Amino acid sequence: MRRPSLAILALVAAVAVAAPLPAAAQFFIDANLTSIGAPSCTPTGASGTTVGTIDFSLPATTDNAIAFLFRNGVLEDSFTSTLSPPVGSQVGGVYVVTIPSTPYPWTVSLEQYPALNGSRVGRGFRFTVSCVADGVGTASVTSVTASVPAVPVMPIGGLVLLSALLSLAAVVGHRRRTRRSR
Repeated sequence: MRRPSLAILALVAAVAVAAPLPAAAQFFIDANLTSIGAPSCTPTGASGTTVGTIDFSLPATTDNAIAFLFRNGVLEDSFTSTLSPPVGSQVGGVYVVTIPSTPYPWTVSLEQYPALNGSRVGRGFRFTVSCVADGVGTASVTSVTASVPAVPVMPIGGLVLLSALLSLAAVVGHRRRTRRSR
């Protein structure tokens, strides 16, 4: 019976290391809002109320949520945060949007997603406030899916182990070829 090659063993070990990784599609942040109050607008922002919940299931890591803030369609800011525990709900309430003074009409959107290794994954939501004059505006929320491919991501330790195993397999394979050619 032939022994399995070191390359096959390295592949099996790599699969074993990566196997427990969660699929990115299982992560979500859902805005289950039953009511969104019309915003009270000014040139420097808006405020209003929401009724409902923000439900989430995030990776159990630090920086497990990422947000993007757009003003008139232009990305203004992005930031990560850590929600702990990573599964739960938050009750809606007052929302406040603050921006540099902007002439009407203006639109601000906040997109929030689960994050894994600094990348957005799974399903998130977009909260949009549009203002056309003092006191006059609309607010809405929609579900959005991360625009990057939802692929399993290996932690750094797993990548280091995989790299070491593949390097070892290459060295052993090279030695075998060198010995056979003598």
